[in-house]
Amino acid sequence: GDYDAFQQIINTVRYTSYFHLAFGAQFVGAALFFVPRSLWPGKPEGTGAVIADGIGYDYTNLSAPFWSECFINFGMIGVILIFFLYGAFVERIQHLYIHRKRTRMNVTFLNIFVPFFAAYQFYFLRGDLLNATANLTCFIIFALVGSRLNKKYLVKRKVRKKTLREPAKSTPETDEPLIINEKQKETQEEAKELVHV
Repeated sequence: GDYDAFQQIINTVRYTSYFHLAFGAQFVGAALFFVPRSLWPGKPEGTGAVIADGIGYDYTNLSAPFWSECFINFGMIGVILIFFLYGAFVERIQHLYIHRKRTRMNVTFLNIFVPFFAAYQFYFLRGDLLNATANLTCFIIFALVGSRLNKKYLVKRKVRKKTLREPAKSTPETDEPLIINEKQKETQEEAKELVHV
């Protein structure tokens, strides 16, 4: 086989010259991938298969690059606007990831998702969107559950252990316990960081 992305973009333009635009139907089908066809008989097929069938290919298991997904739904305007929003989204999560404090204790959703999505974009942009969305959703659920478990159990347990291991010291003048030492201060700062995630 060959890398069919460029050919599929051309096929998408040809397809829309014979058939009308989907006006978001392909996006809705990808977003609701989990709805079985027994409940939704008219559920859209993957865009790659739709284009291949419309062009007349015998083999319909083909990709549909994200450019094709945007074009078949909303034409050239859709390509420009959706890729502008996509670029803004990627820039935002990258900015948050770079400037966020990362430690072994601070395993947040972004700390898991951003490195994965940086590599996953090769598949996401190649398409088709129906399959890419289904696989990505599974990972998002995994990342959410993992970050929540880390925050709920592992971090609190580690903070509790550090606090128990380091008893407060007393001052000779007042005989009152010091509130924090350096390690306890670091622990409290890490806990505060997690609250804002």
